Amino acid sequence: MEKKKQLLLVNYYRGFAALSVLLYHMSNEINNRFHFHYFFTLFKPFSFGVDFFFVLSGFILYYIHKNDIGERKQLERFVKKRFVRIFPVYWILLSLALITFILTKTNISNTIYFSPLFILRSYLLFPVAAPILTPAWTLSYEVFFYALFAFFIFFKKTKLLLVLLLIYLALLLPVNFLVPENIIETHMYGGWIQVFIRYFIAEFALGVIASYCFFHLKKFNVKLYLSAIIVSVFFLFLAWMVEIFVPSFITQYRFFTFAIPASFLLFASARFEQEEHVMKNNLLNFFGNASYSIYLMQAFLLLIFFKIIYLISHKVPTQFLLPIGILGIIFCVGVAGVFHLVVEKPLLRKLNR
Repeated sequence: MEKKKQLLLVNYYRGFAALSVLLYHMSNEINNRFHFHYFFTLFKPFSFGVDFFFVLSGFILYYIHKNDIGERKQLERFVKKRFVRIFPVYWILLSLALITFILTKTNISNTIYFSPLFILRSYLLFPVAAPILTPAWTLSYEVFFYALFAFFIFFKKTKLLLVLLLIYLALLLPVNFLVPENIIETHMYGGWIQVFIRYFIAEFALGVIASYCFFHLKKFNVKLYLSAIIVSVFFLFLAWMVEIFVPSFITQYRFFTFAIPASFLLFASARFEQEEHVMKNNLLNFFGNASYSIYLMQAFLLLIFFKIIYLISHKVPTQFLLPIGILGIIFCVGVAGVFHLVVEKPLLRKLNR
C-alpha cells in the first residue's frame, strides 16, 4: 500500500487547531473562576479550532484513503485504522478522567452523575449532553463521518452515493439556520439525530472537497497559492476580530466565516508545499503529531492545574492571571506532549503493525 507523504503545513495546522482550542478553554476557565472577562472576550473566537479540526479531518481522510474508494477489500483496513486512531487513546484518557473524578470527587465536565449507562455510552462515543472529557463530543461527529466515508469504500456505485451525499449536505445547512440547536434534546437517540443534522458534517465534507481539488485541479503558479494562503489567513483573522465585537453573528454563520476560509487555506497550503520546499520545524511538527493528545487532555489537565493553583491560593490578583494562563498552557502542552511520546505514539505504532 502506497504511503502518502506527510504534508508539513497541514500537520502544523493540526497543532495550531489544538492550541487554539486550548487557549479558548484556558480563557474560559479564568473567566469562570476569577471573573476576569478580558481574556475570554479576546480568545473566545479561538473555539473555531474545532471547526478547523473538522475540515482538517475531512482533508486528511481523503488524502490518505482516496485510492480506497470503491475498493471493498480495503474496508476492513480502513475501519481498523480509524478505530485505532480514535478509540485506544480515548479510552485510556477517559479511564484516567473517571479515576480522577472518583478520587477527588470533582467532575471535569458539567455532568451531574455517572450512571453505568452513561459511562458505557461515553466509552462507545455515543453523544451525551456533557461528556466526561469535554472535547470528546467532537469524536461522535468524527465517527459518524468515518461511517459515511466507509460507504464510499464499500459500494461500487460511488457516483450515486455522491449525489445522495450532496442532497444531504444541501439540506443540512438550511436546517441549521431554521432549527434552533436547543430544540433537539441530547439523549441516546436525539443525540445521534443532532449529530446527523448539525453543520459539522458539512465541514468534514469541505475538507474532502479541498483534498479532492488538491489532487484533481490543474496546477497554477505557486505565487497564486501563496496569495490564497495570505487571503485565507486574512479572512480567518477578520472573522476573529468580528466575533470579538459581534459574537452572535459569527457564531451563527461560522461554517461560512471559519470553515470555508480554512478549506481554502488547506488546499492552497498543500499545493504550495507540492511546488515549493517547506523547511521542517521540529517543534511545530511535534505539536501537530501530539495534537490529538493535546486536544483530548486539555480539560482534564486544566482541572488538575487549577486545583494546584487553589492549593497555593484561592484569591489571585488580576496582575497574576496572565502569567497563570501562560503557565497553564505550558503545563497542558507539556503533560500532553509527554503522554504522546510515552503512550500514544508507541501504542499507535504497535497497533498499526
